Formats: sequence, structure tokens, C-alpha cells
Amino acid sequence: MDALGLLGIRGWLLLTIGLLTIIYIYVKWKFGLWRRLGIPGPDFFPYVGQMIHLNKKGFHGLDVELVEKYGRVFGLYFGSMAGIMISDPDLIKTIMVKDFSKAPNRYALVEQRGEMKHSLTEVVDDHWRFMRNTILPTFSSGKLRKMGIPLKEKYKMLLEGLTKKAEEGSVIEFKQVFGSFTMDVIASLGFGMEIDSQTNPDNKFVKYAKELFDVDISLLAILAVLIPPFEKLLDHFNMSPLNNRGRMEFFKSAVHRAIEMRDDTDKDRKDMLQLMLNAHRLTDKNEIEDTHTYENPEEWKKRGLTVEEITGNAILFLLAGYDTTSSTMTFMAYNLATNPECQEKLINEIDKVLGQELPTYDNIQKLVYLDMVFNETLRLYPPATRTNRNNSVEIEVDGIKIPPNTEIIFPIFAIHRNPKYWPEPEKFDPERFTPENKEGRHPYTFLPFGHGPRNCIGQRLAGMEVKCGIAYILQHYRFIKCSETEIPLQYVKRKFGLWRRLGVPGPDFVPYVGQMIQLNKKGFHGLDVELVQKYGRLVGLYFGSQPSIMISDPDLIKTIMVKDFSKAPNRFALVEQRGEMKHSLTEVVDDHWRFMRNTILPTFSSGKLRKMGILLKEKYKMLLEGLTKKAEKGSVIEFKQVFGSYTMDVIASLGFGMEIDSQTNPDNKFVKYAKELFEVNISLLIILAVLIRPFDKLLDYFNMSPLNNRRRMDFFKSAVHRAIDMRDDTDKDRKDMLQLMLNAHRLTDKNEIEDTHTYENPEEWKKRGLTVEEITGNSILFLLAGYDTTASTMTFMAYNLATNPECQDKLIREIDTVLEQELPTYDNIQKLGYLDMVFNETLRLYPPATRTNRNNSEEIEVDGIKIPPNTEIIFPIFAIHRNPKYWPEPEKFDPERFTPENKETRHPYTFLPFGHGPRNCIGQRLAGMEAKCGIAYILQHYRFTNCSETEIPLQLSKEALMKPANGVKLKLERRTPTHLNNES
Repeated sequence: MDALGLLGIRGWLLLTIGLLTIIYIYVKWKFGLWRRLGIPGPDFFPYVGQMIHLNKKGFHGLDVELVEKYGRVFGLYFGSMAGIMISDPDLIKTIMVKDFSKAPNRYALVEQRGEMKHSLTEVVDDHWRFMRNTILPTFSSGKLRKMGIPLKEKYKMLLEGLTKKAEEGSVIEFKQVFGSFTMDVIASLGFGMEIDSQTNPDNKFVKYAKELFDVDISLLAILAVLIPPFEKLLDHFNMSPLNNRGRMEFFKSAVHRAIEMRDDTDKDRKDMLQLMLNAHRLTDKNEIEDTHTYENPEEWKKRGLTVEEITGNAILFLLAGYDTTSSTMTFMAYNLATNPECQEKLINEIDKVLGQELPTYDNIQKLVYLDMVFNETLRLYPPATRTNRNNSVEIEVDGIKIPPNTEIIFPIFAIHRNPKYWPEPEKFDPERFTPENKEGRHPYTFLPFGHGPRNCIGQRLAGMEVKCGIAYILQHYRFIKCSETEIPLQYVKRKFGLWRRLGVPGPDFVPYVGQMIQLNKKGFHGLDVELVQKYGRLVGLYFGSQPSIMISDPDLIKTIMVKDFSKAPNRFALVEQRGEMKHSLTEVVDDHWRFMRNTILPTFSSGKLRKMGILLKEKYKMLLEGLTKKAEKGSVIEFKQVFGSYTMDVIASLGFGMEIDSQTNPDNKFVKYAKELFEVNISLLIILAVLIRPFDKLLDYFNMSPLNNRRRMDFFKSAVHRAIDMRDDTDKDRKDMLQLMLNAHRLTDKNEIEDTHTYENPEEWKKRGLTVEEITGNSILFLLAGYDTTASTMTFMAYNLATNPECQDKLIREIDTVLEQELPTYDNIQKLGYLDMVFNETLRLYPPATRTNRNNSEEIEVDGIKIPPNTEIIFPIFAIHRNPKYWPEPEKFDPERFTPENKETRHPYTFLPFGHGPRNCIGQRLAGMEAKCGIAYILQHYRFTNCSETEIPLQLSKEALMKPANGVKLKLERRTPTHLNNES
């Protein structure tokens, strides 16, 4: 401390300024490479580079824009990595061929692990040369001819499947169909594996392959790319988004099984797997191109491929041979359907040249126009939008010396769409590839498979596969567009383009943050009202990187909540619950939810609620006793706290037979921990934990997760376990919720409230009871949910009555007239029509939750828009309740809105305090009884009055659960009830 004090304030200020200056100079220098070299380029943000623009425009869109603006050579940054983009064909030829020795390797943005780091695209220098020479013979003309028989079987299977769909008049999604075909082809021709994904498109092999290509470019993935040490830390805990071990282990084990099934009789097989297994000790000249020159030939000439190299390349070719080829076939079909004159010309050629022959490697060489269609498709839609090289030494580009280890980018898509080389570049015109036109064009303006020694090794197999498949289909059918055909075709530019592509309006947002900034500023209720007012009944949003659609139209809400309930039966969980809470009613899904709902529902029947009356009386009498002491002192009362103690005592006693007495002891640890669980501090750590689930898991591993406070949850868990342990055989007839769960019947029969929900697999559930984890999770859920939301509703009721004395007087008259000397009970409060109106109007103005949601397990159509699976469907309850279209003067407290006549004329789905449909709030009747009995009993003795401390207008919390931001402070004014001396 003394040493620190020596500097003084001035010294620390100078030191801080010095450090900031050094950091500034370093950043300026680090990101000043292209400026120093005189190379133009776009503006960027240090350590982010062009990533924001990349997300917005996609690789292809960004590259086209950059090439148009900055020309043939310019500098850019991906994160903190410098890259130079070159679109000049002469320079590309120089780097790819003439100076190949200076930039022989691909630039790896992501470090591959496991067997994939031994694959052909990842290895470098002599290792690559050795592997390329070893594998190249697989793709010779002779080998490709021998693949003809198995290829015929696959394209026949392809046509059989298409014939069934065509005869049904079905609209066909060709990417999926061709994906199954190309996966079967590469597995069979390359590895002798028959996976039959065409007749079984849900095959696990194809499923995992699709998942590997459906990369979720999340915030975590970006951080993992930008910060390699962080990615290594995630990978240590098996959380890295760049290294999905589960999927890769599946492919690894599949290849290993294929290897194990080979024996000596297979040594003459010609597929790629066998060639790698046979890999010659002396790497000789291959059949396609000259052996690449080795730097250290002695190191490589007497070795074969290792098991890791065989496995890595087997996985590489399975994956690469699946997606890129199927995409090319899909684009060809699209081009032919949307250019029928080209399709007719191609069909005429096929009929004339092939006749009745099946397509083979040899006869498709005669289909010149087919080759032109193939190449023009590759020009418009190249398999990769970019390729790159990594210069191992300094390399000169257009007179500029580029330092080693720079990413040299060749923007294939942008070159293919450059009008300088391709007139009318957006037009599909196979005539560009006549021999005459090819002769007059620079060969390095066409790069679908790259060029030079490191071009695509499998391009001839891909060409044969695509051409044979398309030709065979056109021998029987022609492709035609339909109403579902997208014209013009939209590319998957970016993760955050869903709502724009679907035509759903929505606000601006920051990628990977979404509306969280506005949410923090305005709160859930404020943001939702603003969004509905501005964008209408459908709004496309993002919460972090999660797409959500907000629906405020009551007819659409009814459709999703009831009519299409089977398509969206579950709640959408932004936060993954852990421990016992993941077994609770709000978290479980599908049949598990159906079983649990039917098991617990009987607790809330009319009969059970009546039997809770005696215990409830004790609690609201205790409530009044406490309020009386405060009223007699003339104290200002903070009602959220008072009602919180009451509702906690009620739910604990009525639900679980637990007497926690938090009304006379408001500092009770039970209530203290419950409050802490609801008082969520939306910190940066919480936001990161929500947005980056693996990061939250990492924090949870060290017991640091802000979303999983184990200390608090363990307290509630132990409390419930103690309550269970205290039960014995004499308790088995008790009617509280805990005992009902403990008794949970083996045969789940029809409950007392609503029909049994239909099970998908009824046999799995009908003979089981609730587990200890399920009992505990639901006990905690009902303790917490029954405490806070009901307490808030009672608080808002008191506030509304105090600030609307004419309504309070009307309610008091009703209570005195109807109840007279009776204490409130489940039955007699049903007669208090105006009390119910006050209760409902309070729920309209201040619904317990500002939103509710659903998760669609399959594609669902909303107002003609097809919403993809696993989208959060949001219903903005607060915004609907404050919409003047349904509620005139929506800010006004007016219980008359809920007269029978007014309710009859209003759409029932404009009032959603407890949700609607099968997944509505299970405890709403208990909450209603609890709130109404408590308020009625207070009004038999007092009236609520506002005071100088009463906040008018009331400020609301920004959280998802509705509560007053600063509490509600009121006073009580004594009135003389007629039955005061006759209570029993």
C-alpha cells in the first residue's frame, strides 16, 4: 500500500495516460498494415474488422461490394487477422501457380482438432504433397469408370423417390433430396458404405452431416475464432462450438467400423478407403498430374498413411462430397426450371445423344450442352464463395511486399459476378461456355474448384455425379417452377436475415445482442408496447442470437395456443434450468408435461380449494392483525412486502403443510431467499450467461453461474425434502399438493378440471408416479410462483382501489351487502361480482407476466408465413392489455370493462393474464381465491388510502414479471364493520 501511495493522484493519472497512449500506439500500428503499404480498404473497428458487415451482407454480398468499391487488390481484417483480397486474374494465376512455393497452404482461421487436423485441407507443405499424391489416383479416369455400376444404383434410387413425389403432385424440396443422393453416392463409391439415406432421409448419418454444415455463427463461435486461448479453454470442457466432439466421434467410429470390416479379399477394391489402406510405401507418379516436388523427399517416400490420416480424410470426403455436390445439383435444377428454353435444349441433347442409354462416365462426356449448363451453374453459384492461401514467406503482389502469414483471399463469387469478365453477370447463360467463348476469356476468372496444384481434388467425381444424376432425371421428367419457388433465389447470407427473408417487419438490432439494449432501457413492458404500436400484429425480433416472432393478434394467438397446440406445445426456455427445477411443470416438454399436468391438476379442483378454506382464514386473519398494528400507529405501509409475507405463508401452508410464519417474522430466511430469487440483477455476466450457454455451463462448473444460485436453490430443496421426510402413513389422505404428488397414482386417470391431454406414447406414462426430483422441482416452483405473482396482484389491487376511491366504495358496499358478517370463503367470494371485476381489471393493467411464449417443435404457419422450428413465439400480454384497439382508454382503471355484457362483446384472447389453452396457468384459481379473500377481509375493516409517499403514476419494474419498481406505499383508514364482534 505504501508503494502504491508513493505515486499520488498525479502520478497515477500520468501512468494511466501513458499506458493508454502505449495501447493506442500499439493498436494503431497493429491495424495500420494496409495503410503503411498504401493498400486501400474499407473502414473497420479494431479486433472486429469486417465481421459486422460480413454478418449483415454475407460473404458473397460483402465481397461483391468490396471488389466494386476498392478494385482488384485491397486490405481488410477478420477480427485481428489481416487479409488481402485479390480479384485480378493475372495476380491470382501468379500466386496459385507461378509463386505456389511461396504460398502453398490454405490459411486456417480455425484450428482443427482430432483426426480432421490430418485431412488434406489442413495439412501443409511436404505433408500435403505426400497426401495429395497418395490420394489423387482415386480420381483418375480409370477409377471413375469403375464407379459406374454403384452410381447407377444410386441415381435409380433417386428417380424412384422423385417419381413417388411427382405422381402425388408434391412440391419437392430438392436440396434435401439431392443431399440424400450425394451422401449415398460418396459413401458407396468412396468407402463401400451403404447408408440408404434416400429411402430413410432421417438417417443418423445424414442428420449429423447436416448439423456439421448448419454452423450456428453465434457470439460464442465468434469469440472462439477471435480468441484462440478462450476456444481452447472451452474445448477442455467439451464446450467449443468449433469442435463438436459428439458429431465427429460418430463419423470417426463409422469410418473405423468400415476399416475393421475390410480383410485381405478387399485389397484389390478401387474405392478411396481401400486405396488409402493400401497406400504405397514408395509414393510414385500418379495418373493425373506430376508429382509435387518435395522439400525433404527421403522423409516421405517410405511411409504409408496413418490411421489418423485415413480417418481424417475419410471424414473430409464424406462431408465435402455431400453438401457442395448436392447444392450444385439443386442450383442446376433451379436454373433449368426458371430458364425453360435452356432446359428444352438440354433435354433434346440428352434424347439425341443418350437415347435409351443410362448415363455413364464416358457418355456424359458427349453431352456438351450439359457441361455448359453445369459450368454456368458453378459460375452463378460456386460451391465456395472464397478460397485462400497463406504465404509462408514474404510475397510480392502488384509491387507490394506482403509479410508472411497473411491471409490471401480470392473472392470467387465476386469474380464470377464481375461484369468486367461476365457481361450481364446475373443472367443464366450456358452459352458463355462454348469453346469459342472460353477461348476468349481469362481462365482465372472461373474458379469454382480453384486452380493450380491445390485445386479441388474431387472435382471430376463431383462432375460425374451431378451430370449423371441430372441427365437421368431429365430422361424422364423436366423441372418446373411453382408458386412456392422463390424468385429471385435468396442466399443464406447471414444468421440474422430470417425475418427480412420472410417479410416480417421488425426493429433494427445489433447482431448477437438483438433487442437487449432496448430491453434494458425500456423494460419488457415498455419495449413491447412500443413494438406493437410501431410494427403491428407480427414483429420479428432477436434476443441475443435467438430469433423470436411477437404475435399480438388475438385470432392468431388462439390458433397457436389451441388449434395448433400440437405444433407448439412447449414453452421456449431462454435459460436452461438445472437441478430439480428442470423437472418442474414449466420446464418439462411433450408427454412428460402432459403426464405431470394431469397428475397435479386435481390439486386445484373446486373441491380441493374449498377444503383449503380453514387454513386460508388463519392466514388472512394474521395478515389483518399485522396491518392493524401498523394502521393504529398511522404508519405508511409498503404493501408489496406485507402481501409477500401473506402469500408465502398461504402457499406454504395450503400447498405443503409448512408453517413458516413470515408475517410475524418478515425476515424469515424462507422469504429472504425467495425475494433474492426474484430480484434478478441484469448484469453483464447474466447477459453473457444467457447469450452464451456454454459460457454459463463453464461458470456453473465453478459454481459461479448467475443463473443457477445453488446456495438458494439448495435451501428450498432441503426445505421440501424435510417436509417430505416429516410425512408418514397418517398423512396419506391429506389434500395439499405435496401429498397429492407423493400419492401420484400409477394409472393417470381423467382429472377433475379438464380432459386428459392426448399422449404421444401413453404406455410410457400410464403406470408411473412422480419421481423425487419431479416432486421437489414442482414444490419449489409452486412455492416461488405462488409467492411473488399473487403478492404483486394484491399490491396492484390495493393501489388501484386507493387511487380510485369511487371504485373502492362500490366494492366495500358489495362486500358489506353480500358477505355481511361472513368471513370470505371460496364459495361466497364467487358472489362478489364487482370484486371479480376489480381483480380482472387489475390483471389487465398489471398482468403477472408481461409476456408468455411457445416453442414450435415443427414448422408452423402464422398469417401465411412459415415459421421454422425452434423459434420463440412471443405473446406480449402487457402490450395487448394496453392496446387501445381492444381496450379504450387503456391506461384508465375501469372495472366495468368486465361486466358480463362487455366481456361478451370482446375477443377472449385479448385478455391473457394466465395465458390460454392447455398450457395456461395451472394455479390461477388458487391465486384468485387467495387474492380476493385477502383483499375482501381487509376491506371489511379498512379502506386503502393514498398518502404523500404514494407514487402517482406508478413506476413499473423493467423485469419480465410485473411488479412495482419502488414498491407501493399506502395507508389504511379504519371503517366499522358490522360483524367485527361476531367473528368465529
